Amino acid sequence: MSGTLSAGVMLSTSPAPAANISSAAIGAPASWQDEVVPHHAVLLPARTAPTASAQAPVVADHFQIIAAQARELAATQVAAQAATRAAAEEAAEESAERRQAAASSPAPSPAQPAQPAPASGSHSGARWGAWQYALAQQGKWYCWGGAGPSCYDCSGLVMAAYASQGIDLPHNTNAMLGSGKLQSIPESQARPGDLVFMYGGGHVEFVTSWRLPAFGAHSSGERIGFDYWSAVYGFWHVIGSG
Repeated sequence: MSGTLSAGVMLSTSPAPAANISSAAIGAPASWQDEVVPHHAVLLPARTAPTASAQAPVVADHFQIIAAQARELAATQVAAQAATRAAAEEAAEESAERRQAAASSPAPSPAQPAQPAPASGSHSGARWGAWQYALAQQGKWYCWGGAGPSCYDCSGLVMAAYASQGIDLPHNTNAMLGSGKLQSIPESQARPGDLVFMYGGGHVEFVTSWRLPAFGAHSSGERIGFDYWSAVYGFWHVIGSG
C-alpha cells in the first residue's frame, strides 16, 4: 500500500524489513536471546529463576528466629516451674514448723467445772469429813469394783469416804439405798457431802452445793472429778453424818 504527499512524492507505508541482528554481532552476552528482532526492539537479558544458593540465607534466618523463640519459651517455662517448686517448699516448711510448735506445746487439760464454795454452817461432822476425803482423790482413775486407794468406782468412793469417818456403807448403790442408813431429802436441802443418785439409782456421786455440779467417779476411762448431774433419781443424806 502506498500514499501520495502534496509535493507529489510517494511514501511507502509498509513496514521496513526487519534487520537480522545477532547477539554475537553486537557483542551482547551469550545469555541474551539470540534471535532476529526488529531493529527498533530493545534487547533484554532472559529472566532466570533464583538459585538455591540465593534462597539458603532466607531459610536459615527463618529457622534461627524459630529456634530463638523456642529457647525463650523454654526459659520461661523453667522459671515458672522453679517458682512453683520454691512456693511449695516454703509452704511445706511452714506447715512442718506449725506441726512442730503444736507438738511441743502441752495439750490443754479438759475443762472442769469450778469447785463451788461450801454452804455456810456445813464445815463439821462426818458428812464434811467424807466430802474432804473424796476431794483428795480427785484425778485418780475410775475402775469398776474399785474402793481405793489407787482407783474407785462410784459407790466405792462413797463407801471409802464415809468409812474414813467411821460410817460403814455397802459397796453397791442399790444396797446403799436399801441399807436404812440414808434419808431422802429435797434438792433444796442437799449440802456438800450428801449424795445424789442418778440413772434410776444405779449411779451415785457427791453433792457439792445446791444445784450443780456433782463430784465422783463417773465411768470407765475417766478420772475422778466434777461433773454435771444427769438423769437425777434423787438426793439422800447419810444418817448421823451431821
